[in-house]
Amino acid sequence: MQTFWQDSNLDSLPIPTITKTCDIIREMTVPFVENVEEHKELVSDLEILVKNGKVLQKKLHTLQQQLGGNRSWLRPFWDDTYTSNHKKIAGVSNYAFQLNKASLKEQQPLEYLILGIVNLALSIEENELLPEKIGDQFLSMEMFHHIFYTRVPGEQQSLLQRSLLKGEIRIGVVHQGAWYLITVADAKHRLVSPNSLATCLTSIRKGNVKGATKSLIGAMTTMTASEASQFRNQLQKKQINRLSLKNLEETLFTVSLDEDEVKEGQNQFLFGEASNRWFFKSLQLIQSVTGEIGLNFEHAGCDGSNWVYLLSQLTMNEPVQSDLISFSDLSILPLKWQLDASDHEIVRQSNVDFINESKKHYTVLVKDDTLCRQLFKGEQISPDACLQLAFMAAYYHQRHRFPSIYESVSMRHFYEGRTEVARPMTNEAHYFISAFVGNKNSDITIYELLLKAIASHNKMLKQNQIGQGAERHLLGLSFVITNLEESMYLKIMKNSTFLRAVKNSISTSSLSSPLISQFIFSPVVDNGLGIGYGLLTTGLQVAITGNQTDFVLVKEYSLLVRSYLEKIAQLIKRFS
Repeated sequence: MQTFWQDSNLDSLPIPTITKTCDIIREMTVPFVENVEEHKELVSDLEILVKNGKVLQKKLHTLQQQLGGNRSWLRPFWDDTYTSNHKKIAGVSNYAFQLNKASLKEQQPLEYLILGIVNLALSIEENELLPEKIGDQFLSMEMFHHIFYTRVPGEQQSLLQRSLLKGEIRIGVVHQGAWYLITVADAKHRLVSPNSLATCLTSIRKGNVKGATKSLIGAMTTMTASEASQFRNQLQKKQINRLSLKNLEETLFTVSLDEDEVKEGQNQFLFGEASNRWFFKSLQLIQSVTGEIGLNFEHAGCDGSNWVYLLSQLTMNEPVQSDLISFSDLSILPLKWQLDASDHEIVRQSNVDFINESKKHYTVLVKDDTLCRQLFKGEQISPDACLQLAFMAAYYHQRHRFPSIYESVSMRHFYEGRTEVARPMTNEAHYFISAFVGNKNSDITIYELLLKAIASHNKMLKQNQIGQGAERHLLGLSFVITNLEESMYLKIMKNSTFLRAVKNSISTSSLSSPLISQFIFSPVVDNGLGIGYGLLTTGLQVAITGNQTDFVLVKEYSLLVRSYLEKIAQLIKRFS
């Protein structure tokens, strides 16, 4: 079965009606209306959109017709949003997994992981990776065409440069700021052996491979796109830098050999030493000095669900012996850089800024092997809804206000589908949390409110899953505006109540895999929380990342999440 054979048969992403989008906005903003005047303004702004939005809606339908076939009307806007993003990528627009040691090869886990991923990249290139399915539903594999890439920064627009698997395949390896290229497959795509790769990586760790320049060059990838573009252009004026940069950007992915231990709360796999990272790569493999392995991803080209599926297809078996090639010193190429005083100062300052940024973040892990089994109680109970309600209840308990909360929903059953935004703070969730945290009602009443909140959550998710979400639609409408008058049709996007509802005080995403022990990403707003979680019948893992300056609050919040989740589980056990 070929990788992309079903993509042409998938439905295209539907365009919601203006009325439907306004109905969703009206519902999701109810918990955030603070007074009568705000409510009147909200109603007025929605009426403007209903009355005039058909002009923008027509443009979206025209665009979809122009794209042809089953292509997504959202795709051009999505790509433009990510590639014209001038914010910093490192620690902000990337995310990380820490891998479960038990799921990896006991001996030479990094080497087998590297070669396994190279094998999968070749399978994609040869259209041999099995297409992903949920039940009988095939998912769009389109993003796998460019899952391996390098972001090349530009002044106005960055380029996602796809890694081409032509000729020899090389990876970039960095240790203490010194970069090397390793050939992991020859021109016939025969892989090196795990033992040979291990010998090479050990030599690099021990400093036995001479000739590489130790530098802070990796700090370039912690800059904004425009800053990095200017620095890159300056760097390339020298031939030695131009060649090293070209070689590094053409590698399939990078491997960071760290000298740090993984310490509680410090986000080594999300941040780490800037000199030992290349955040413009779609994939960085990172190994701590004590052997823990993490993966860091650049988010522009594909989503976490794609990487989870790719990792699920890994086999840790040794390749057939006849397919292996022997390793030689010629397979390791040290990279050299020539930075003048001003270049050194630029990357030095970027490194300082990155260190300061990383110190602002603190992650607490919540793990439980029994709670999930109590929450998987049949169709009426949704473990995901229960966890989202616990997140919101803990926030309300701690900060005495209802949070704007974001939940990522996969849209990959549509061609070129990525994600939609779900808003778990529904009116029903609002009523449940008020009663639950306040503890002013009987347990049976709270349980009934819980069931209503779960039902509204499930309804909202299904609405998003069939392409009827509001916020991606608003994004599309905003991108087709061509004059001031049309911009007034979307006054709702500047409405104070709407902005409170979409502030994303809590940003959440769920990726469940026995391979992953932590799924980590940063908050998207100051004093916010970034929560990556996995729900399996065998256990629960939640990584909560917040501000380091408020690390006591982050720890307290994690305890409250566990406490409220346990209380929800007790209600379910008692009354279901």
